[in-house]
Amino acid sequence: MADFIAARQGVRVDPDSLFDVHVKRLHGYKRQLLNILRVMHDYNEMKERPTVPRVPRTVIFGAKAAPGYDLAKSIIQL
Repeated sequence: MADFIAARQGVRVDPDSLFDVHVKRLHGYKRQLLNILRVMHDYNEMKERPTVPRVPRTVIFGAKAAPGYDLAKSIIQL
């Protein structure tokens, strides 16, 4: 997976990291929103307390939404 990401996106990720993948049709349900909010929380925690040991994690989101589903589109943009 790390090689694929590097070849396609030009981004190097740690191949030994935990891969957290969420790929599906996106709805405005709690699960999808809570998942991205957790990522934002983890990021803020890393910035505030950089010395705390953490499990390396690579988060991948892939989603699409119905054309008129504004809430789902907003979550994808986030």
